[in-house]
Amino acid sequence: MSVQINSGSLHGSGSLLTQELTAGKTYSFSVSNEANNTYPNNAFQPMSTCGTLTLSGASFTNKNLDANYTISGSLDNFVGVMEAASGSTKIVQNERGLSVTLPKGSNRIPTGSFDFTPAVTIPANSIYIKATGLFNVRITP
Repeated sequence: MSVQINSGSLHGSGSLLTQELTAGKTYSFSVSNEANNTYPNNAFQPMSTCGTLTLSGASFTNKNLDANYTISGSLDNFVGVMEAASGSTKIVQNERGLSVTLPKGSNRIPTGSFDFTPAVTIPANSIYIKATGLFNVRITP
């Protein structure tokens, strides 16, 4: 099952993740920028430093959650523009969430992906996914 979340749903509190993330199973997070980067005469303007993608399971940061949920696991296989995010200074992770920097792209449609393998099962409808910037996210098992 694949989940597609558009950028409008990722702003503010974000979007409730309706897919269960099973412990030990790898999920690919594909990120694409939907910003219109075309300027006069079709001159391409690379997107600026972009933003963050966050998974949040902390009820104290999102009052829409009725309890805290653990979000722990490994992040790897950074591909495309996401390669620039692989590194400790670009990732913040603790037991209640994780944030990954969404880097600036250099091609016409900046895209990339990374893998997340949860250490514990994250139940459907228990965490929020949110982002800054005009990014769409697709999660595939």
